[in-house]
Amino acid sequence: MLLNCFYFCLNSCEDKVACQMILDKLGLTGYQIGKTKVFLRAGQMAELDARRAEVLGNAARTIQRQIRTYVARKEFFALRKAAIQLQSYVRGTIILSFK
Repeated sequence: MLLNCFYFCLNSCEDKVACQMILDKLGLTGYQIGKTKVFLRAGQMAELDARRAEVLGNAARTIQRQIRTYVARKEFFALRKAAIQLQSYVRGTIILSFK
């Protein structure tokens, strides 16, 4: 996982080595590491942006799924509680009508 590599590099690597490890982990080719910058060839930034958009899209879908699940469960439990109360009322009415 990229994050494992990132945290490992924070603790034990120099900046250049850390950048090298992260870029290798991403599988990027066509880059050079300078003293303070990483230089990417044409198209590499677009590939990084595409991967970033994919990760953000997956995160957004996960958040949406969790929220939709929460709302659906809340509605389900409210509906179930209402059904139980209605059943209780009807059963009580039936019992009282036979007395």
